[in-house]
Amino acid sequence: MKKTFFIRITHPTSQSYTDKSLSQIYQQHEKEKENYNQRVINIEKSLFNPLVFTTSGGMAPESTKVSKRLAEKYLKNVGSHMHLS
Repeated sequence: MKKTFFIRITHPTSQSYTDKSLSQIYQQHEKEKENYNQRVINIEKSLFNPLVFTTSGGMAPESTKVSKRLAEKYLKNVGSHMHLS
């Protein structure tokens, strides 16, 4: 099954977030994108991952999980072609 990534980049220090913690900001954006999930599953027959990043270099928990998994897959593929000296 194919994967669909919905990417959102947010500026956590903007005025609209002054009353929210960083985890609340991540949670808000991940939740908004989760609403899109049913459409992706039902219509596009795909798995869905909401990826939320900040302009300061942070990642929401789901984004961190996906990044780690992609890095593991990449290293597994590249590692088989690398020689350690």
